[in-house]
Amino acid sequence: MNKKLAIRSAIAVVLFGALFIGYNMIQKVSDFDPGTVATPGWIVAVEETDEGSQAVVFDSDGNERRSPGYQPKFQERDAVWNKAGDRVFFVADREDETFHIYRWNLSRDEVRRRTLDSRSKGTPFFGTTALTGSEDLGLITAGGRVLMFDPKEGSTRQLLPPMGREVGRSEDGGSVGQFDQLYERFGQSFKAAKWGKDRRWIAAVMQRAEGGQVLIVQSQVIPEDATPEQVGYYSLPHAVIAGERVDFDVSPTTGAIVFSVHGFDFPDASNPPEAFVNEKGEVVRPFRNVVGFVDPDDPTKTPNRFSPSAPGMVVMAATPDDQTIFREPAVSPDGTRIAAVLGRTDENGLFAPGGLILMDLAEASGSSGTGLLQGPVSSPSWHPDGNTIVFLMRDGARSIYTVSRTGGEPKRVSDGKKNYSSVSFSPQS
Repeated sequence: MNKKLAIRSAIAVVLFGALFIGYNMIQKVSDFDPGTVATPGWIVAVEETDEGSQAVVFDSDGNERRSPGYQPKFQERDAVWNKAGDRVFFVADREDETFHIYRWNLSRDEVRRRTLDSRSKGTPFFGTTALTGSEDLGLITAGGRVLMFDPKEGSTRQLLPPMGREVGRSEDGGSVGQFDQLYERFGQSFKAAKWGKDRRWIAAVMQRAEGGQVLIVQSQVIPEDATPEQVGYYSLPHAVIAGERVDFDVSPTTGAIVFSVHGFDFPDASNPPEAFVNEKGEVVRPFRNVVGFVDPDDPTKTPNRFSPSAPGMVVMAATPDDQTIFREPAVSPDGTRIAAVLGRTDENGLFAPGGLILMDLAEASGSSGTGLLQGPVSSPSWHPDGNTIVFLMRDGARSIYTVSRTGGEPKRVSDGKKNYSSVSFSPQS
């Protein structure tokens, strides 16, 4: 009897423990998220210190609010707005020493964890209403993959590489999905991803095995009227452009993918287009740095000379050396302009930002854009009315500033004593 009682007691303890763990997991992800708040002109950022980093917001009067429940050891990063502009999402290691996605309800001043599995996650992106429709579905990266993230359910689903049924064999004899094999030609893992227009496309940057990065586009929808040839185009991933560093943004109006590349390379470096191989068999790259855009919905509009199977490309400006480098393009809300960082390589081989420029998306003039302001700037992002840009600039610290798109004196938002990253305006106008 004692033995049976002991077994029953052990089973009861195990069941109770399982129920307790399950209950806690449900509590972490179950959704109770009422309330809204007006945030026009508010700015989200991450404050960085020697002890950690914390998500913060500045209201329209410049008052700073900090994420509740923060402890100095936490590393919070990649802070972004949801499409409605009344929630902030960020990545943090608040629990389990693993980076999860957290949601900050600004009306209740409450932070809740919204992802569950054990993989570390990063780079959340929700986009704008014009691009993604009504649902607040995001994109995140985890384990080198791109996942769709539903913050209400706390669920994720892998989108890149697509989960195909056909299986091949890897070089080490293991099984690998058909789409995994396709993507392995381009890179090892995804760094960041953004929705294209109406969530019909995903644009993403991959880290390459040989070093550097490559910009990929992959359709999520095959049009019903697509020809057999077009079905092939929409089904496959396309490597647009590659280089030592690739930055990109998506137009909120047209879905065009705007990019900047430092240290240009061909997406298929082992098989460059014949037009760029000279009589000696040497590869001749047409430029060192470039800014341009592609329209994934119209691959035949303009040929992509550097990657024939990819969407057509428009080169807006290009330079032959590192005296002029483009970085961090940000498309205006009306899709007509790009704000970008202009800089060069310094004597130590490091990037030295020199100012903020504006470029007209309708003109591929080959110029380096119109100077908006000078200084060590980074991370430009537009106000939804298209009249103001928020950015970071070093002035003893890495401070938050705003400036009118017509120029003038920039206005400092932060106190000039703290360092910030991940800065952007609320999408509410």
